[in-house]
Amino acid sequence: MVKMEENDEWSNEDSHTSRYVLDKKYNVYTIVSPKALNDFAEECLVNERPGTIGLDCEAGIYHAEREEELKKYGLLRNSSQKVTVLQLATCNWLCIIDVKVLFQREDMTDEKWKEFFEQLFHPETTIVGFATNNDIRYLYARFTFLRKMLQNHRRIFCLSKLSTSIRKNKDAFKVAFDGKSFDNNGGIAGLADVILEIKMDKKYQKMDWAARPLSVEQKYYAVKDALVPYLIQKEIFYRIQSDFEFDKAVEIMNNGHLDMSIISIYL
Repeated sequence: MVKMEENDEWSNEDSHTSRYVLDKKYNVYTIVSPKALNDFAEECLVNERPGTIGLDCEAGIYHAEREEELKKYGLLRNSSQKVTVLQLATCNWLCIIDVKVLFQREDMTDEKWKEFFEQLFHPETTIVGFATNNDIRYLYARFTFLRKMLQNHRRIFCLSKLSTSIRKNKDAFKVAFDGKSFDNNGGIAGLADVILEIKMDKKYQKMDWAARPLSVEQKYYAVKDALVPYLIQKEIFYRIQSDFEFDKAVEIMNNGHLDMSIISIYL
C-alpha cells in the first residue's frame, strides 16, 4: 500500500493521506492504478470487512467513447452517464476511486473489476447512499456485469427510501427527524441539515466529472458525499433504537433497503 503522508496537496496519483473532513481525521485513499485498488481492497475491505460503507458516485459522459460512437454509427447508441468517480466511506477511512482513469488502463481488466466489486458488495457489508438507485444506475452503465452480481443483493440501503417511509410513521418521524419537515427533493443536503445539522455545498454537483484532473475541492466534495450518508444512517438508527424496542427499530430501518431484483430489471 502507498505510504501514508500528511498535509500533501492531494495529487491525482495513488496516495494514502491523513485529512480532516467534517472535523474528524480520516485515512484518505486516492486510487488510480490496479495495484492500489487491489491493495486497498485487501486492506480495507477483506481484512477489515466493514459492516457498513457509505457510497456515492459522480457520473459523466466519456467523451472519447461518445466520439467513437458518432464516428462509427453516425449516432449515439449509448449516451447515458456512467460512473467516473466512486467514493466510499467508513468511520475510519475515506476513498476516492478514479474509475475513468482506471477504466482506460489496459492492465485494468474486467476480472480485476469483478474481484474488487465482489469484495465491496460483500453479503456481510451494508452499502449506504442517499438516492442509491441512481448510483447503481451509473455503475450498471459502466459495468454491465454488476446487474447479475447484484440482482439478489439484500444489503443496499437508500436513505431517500427510508426517509419517505419514516414520514409515513408519525412516531418514527418524531424520533428520527425531531418533527422537522424534510423534502426529499432537497437531496442529501436537506437530510444532512435536519439530521446532522451541517450545511453541504452542492455547487460541484453539476461539474463535468469526466474532465481531468480533479481539483482538491472536487475531492473534498466527493468524499463528503459518501461520508454524510454513512453518518446519517448511523444517527437515524441511534435515534430510532433509543425510543423503540430493538426489533421494531430494525423493522423501521429495513424499509430503507432496495429490492435489487426489481431494480436490476428497470435500470
